Amino acid sequence: MLKKFSVSAVILLVMLGGVVSAQPGSEETISQWASSATASSQYDDPDYSANQATGAPNALECGDSVNAWASLDSGTVETITLYYGESVQAREINIYVNYNPGTITSVSLLTPDGSPVEIPDSAIDDTTCPGVFSLSISRLFGNEFFTNGVQIEIDQQSEGIWTEIDAVELIGVSLNGLTQDDIDASAGTSSTSSTTSTTTSTVSVPDGPIGEPIYCNGNLVADNGVVVTVVQMRPDSNYTATVIGLNGFDPILSIRDAASGDGLCNDDNADASYYSVNLPTTGLVPPSNVTSSQTFNTFNYSNMANIEIVVGGFNSQPGEFVLILEGMLLSSADGAGDPLSLGITSGMVLSGVNPSVYMFSVVQSMDPLIGLIDNEYNFIVDNDGATVFCDDAGSASCWGESTSLRNATVSRTNRRTLSGSNTDSMLTLPIDAESIGFAYTPIMRSYEMRTFGDYVVAFHIGIGSND
Repeated sequence: MLKKFSVSAVILLVMLGGVVSAQPGSEETISQWASSATASSQYDDPDYSANQATGAPNALECGDSVNAWASLDSGTVETITLYYGESVQAREINIYVNYNPGTITSVSLLTPDGSPVEIPDSAIDDTTCPGVFSLSISRLFGNEFFTNGVQIEIDQQSEGIWTEIDAVELIGVSLNGLTQDDIDASAGTSSTSSTTSTTTSTVSVPDGPIGEPIYCNGNLVADNGVVVTVVQMRPDSNYTATVIGLNGFDPILSIRDAASGDGLCNDDNADASYYSVNLPTTGLVPPSNVTSSQTFNTFNYSNMANIEIVVGGFNSQPGEFVLILEGMLLSSADGAGDPLSLGITSGMVLSGVNPSVYMFSVVQSMDPLIGLIDNEYNFIVDNDGATVFCDDAGSASCWGESTSLRNATVSRTNRRTLSGSNTDSMLTLPIDAESIGFAYTPIMRSYEMRTFGDYVVAFHIGIGSND
């Protein structure tokens, strides 16, 4: 279930103003295994999670296996939705079932706008154990739309059992760069849309998940999560992540170890209902009784670890939020600084909000600086030759648009308030459809790494909807 984001200088240059183009090619049939998945529930994470149904089969014997997806409870009706890297015109679906087959009641393809369309006669499930439930999809089904998603419904009620699904293969015709509009034009028809579009802008994104699924106690509570990763977080220290929603947005907060999947969830923390912020990109955000907050550590007091902070909307609600991260410390032992990672999702692009990251020093002697780096810790340089960093927000030294943080404020634990200064930093990062699935990597440091101390990080992020 853990989505790993990668980044390269080439992709970042595209995101910061480069141009890419592709030439359509000839038709070919390809086979794909799912690259991501969500489910109505899952027994555990990472074992039995929806993500276990991605990739090629690896539960090869009949029986219970942690390498397959299982629902939280037995005897229930459940769905699992698989997403694939390339949209195709579907021709065949192969569902690998390793435990208690015979419960599939429908199989659907996702249309370009994400709506499921049931495949006729897809409930005739006579799979052996282990076995493959195969569906050959007739062109008469009307499958000429592109699809990159398969939804499977299972009914475990009659026997009170668990069915486990190991993998799902999608075979279809790839048109190598042609769009839905190309197909419709050649057929003399028109399409409603080949992409998912926000209702408030003309932004278009590829089909697929809006964001990262968030599971709490095995139940799917949001599917539009945004992942902020703290890279190599220190052991023996406690941190606090707090999420404040803008304009009624009700956030869900999940914090997990990127390697093991162990984690915590929080929704509506009354102890954090006093938190507020006043930032250049948000204005004053007042306190809210639906603010989420969680104090945590690395889940292993002996080792540094990558910790993922995942924020979504309750019941996948769209909106904007500010994530505040406390407990951060810059020291001379940090080398280049403290890197973070912000994965770019379709929902973020649909929101029309370019994410902003802020760095506030807790001690007056520290002079914060935020830079954007590649995988080798080199500062990114945009297509105009400018280095992407900010020292002293609002000054000429900052890349892009920024405003002095002298009048900014952010709440902290124990009802404290941290006021900004002329030396604090911010970066607003442009995103578009080309950046989906990649990540920005801002690094938190000081000017020339001469000053050190405690600091607070804040992210302002939006999540849109395809409704």
